[in-house]
Amino acid sequence: MTANKVRAEIITHSPEETVAFGRTLRDELAPPKMVLLHGDLGAGKTTLVKGIADAFQAAPEDEVTSPTFSLVHEYRGPQVSVYHIDLYRIDTERELDTVGLEDLYGDPRNLLLIEWGEKFA
Repeated sequence: MTANKVRAEIITHSPEETVAFGRTLRDELAPPKMVLLHGDLGAGKTTLVKGIADAFQAAPEDEVTSPTFSLVHEYRGPQVSVYHIDLYRIDTERELDTVGLEDLYGDPRNLLLIEWGEKFA
């Protein structure tokens, strides 16, 4: 995988504003992309994913939930599949390998949105 590292900090002031901002990212997040979402617990990472998934017609915002326990939620749109991945409960590289990130990233229709990705190099 090659990476173009872009780091940005965005501040929103409500869940509605965060969802709306997520929708504006559609053109910038055209697949294939892997995006690491960084922020403390409750920072709004899943709320942002709600707007992104909705923008790609992969899932309505009320169907997007945190994948903390399932690790991966897949939302299939007509042109893009959005994978919402949460690595909070993953502690080792071996556990990370079981998620199959490289396989998911290998499909040019896939957008990977990863919470807690900063835990791994």
